[in-house]
Parts: sequence; structure tokens; C-alpha cells
Amino acid sequence: IYSLLPYAEHEYGIWMVKGGYAALPAILEQELISRGGRVVLNSEVTGLTIENGVCKGIETAAGAEHVDAVIYNGDFPHLSGLLGQLPEAPRKRKPYRPSSGCVLLYVGVDKTWEDATTHQFFLPPSLEGSLQEVFNQRRIPAKSSFYVFNPVALDETAAPSGQSVLYFLIPVPDAEGIDWDQESGALAERVLEEAEQRGFPGLRAAIKWKKGRTPADAERDGLYGGGSFGIAPVLFQSGVYRPQPKPFPNIQGLYAAGASVHPGGGVPIVMQSARMAVNQLMKEMGT
Repeated sequence: IYSLLPYAEHEYGIWMVKGGYAALPAILEQELISRGGRVVLNSEVTGLTIENGVCKGIETAAGAEHVDAVIYNGDFPHLSGLLGQLPEAPRKRKPYRPSSGCVLLYVGVDKTWEDATTHQFFLPPSLEGSLQEVFNQRRIPAKSSFYVFNPVALDETAAPSGQSVLYFLIPVPDAEGIDWDQESGALAERVLEEAEQRGFPGLRAAIKWKKGRTPADAERDGLYGGGSFGIAPVLFQSGVYRPQPKPFPNIQGLYAAGASVHPGGGVPIVMQSARMAVNQLMKEMGT
């Protein structure tokens, strides 16, 4: 199945949101408000109100609020914390396995590269060996693969004139068992050095600012286990075994979307899970 992705990208091209995926929340907010929606920020949901097998409301620090239905789009393993010990929502016997993580680097650079394309993948001498280290040995590879996004190659407004903004994605294990505060800095320097040697000459001397994000940061922000792609797409967490847009058949009015929900992780695929959840909601509510 995954072999279809590179084929589709080469055959049909890749659509890009101007401003990057970070622009999507503002677009969605504007659309919701234009349809009469209300957006509430900085209000933690602490529980869900379930009565007679129907989701009737949400509980927040500001108080309870009645709703017609709930679509939960946090990382799915955390949903059980909002439901308590409901018999309609039995807990999984074994904990979910998180996906692999990523170290992300965001770099502002006082330089551009005419020959640099928008998307670039840099592979180590042994890709298989590197992946074995991440997935089987659960350690940071000595030689990492990494991806670089260079948006100014397509969108000159992504950075000030004559400058670039680069995004590095480095595959690593999830948050558990690694001191990310100690390890991430050395990994970032190795990747920046290699990127300079293989595709971005003069990179490090031209850096104006740099920010990093590790699986530990991701876990603190609510990503299960610090994984970047929801629960791991192993056999018994995929397809019919993955949480579904209607996760509990015996609870009406509760739906789920996100990377840990079928069909899986990655922003375009997550948007499909949202579509499936909304279609299910509309079908059951008769709208």
C-alpha cells in the first residue's frame, strides 16, 4: 500500500498549503466562524458527560457545557482519561504502542540556494541499518536519514528577501528511554553539518536563529508516548484494529479523529479521519 504514495506524488504532484500546514488552523477557524461556529481557546476539557449511553456534554475548568455531539481529536489513547470507568468504553488490555518520533529543527538562514529544491531527502550509507537502530534497537542512529523542507523554492514570501527558512525532520525513537535534553543538540549539529556538506553549502555560518523540538516536547504537548504519527501502524493497530471514527459502538454522539484513528497518521490522512468522523456524525444525526 505504501508504495502507492511515491507513485502518486510523482504522477500527480504534491499540493502545498501556502504558509505551510501551520496555516490550516486559521483557515479552519475562519470557515467554522463563517458557518456560525464558536471557537473557545485555552480551556482544558477535563471530562465528558455520558448519560444512558449518550454523550451529552463536556466538562471544563470553566464548568460543564451541553453539546449535541463530541468529536475528540486529541491523541486517542488519552480519551480514556476523560471517560473514567464506563462499561460502554472498555479499556484496552494492553497499552497502545506509540509510533516513532521525530526531532524537528526550524532554522532561519541569511542565505538562499538556487539549486536547492523544495523537498529533499538525505539518506545514510545504510538506510536499513539506520531504521533498524530506530525501530528495533530504539536508539538514535549514528548516521541518520533526514528530510529538509525549503519553502522559498516555491513561495518567496516564506522568508524575508534573500533569506531562507528550513525545516528538518529526523526520524528517531519515541520519547521513552532517551535523555532528549542531552542527546538532541549533538544530533542537530551532525545533521546540519551533513546538510551543509551534501546540499546547502555555507549553511551553518548563515544561521540567524534555530529552534528544536524533540519527542519529549511532543509528549508534554499531548502526543502519546512522544510519537509523531499517533499509535504505531503495526498490524494489530491498523485497519479494523485501529480506533475507528466511531470508537465505541455503545456510546452515541461520540466520535474521534486524528493520527491514532483509522486510517492513520500524516496531516492529509488525518484530514480523512476527520471527514469520516463528520460523515458518521451527520448520518446518525440525520443532517
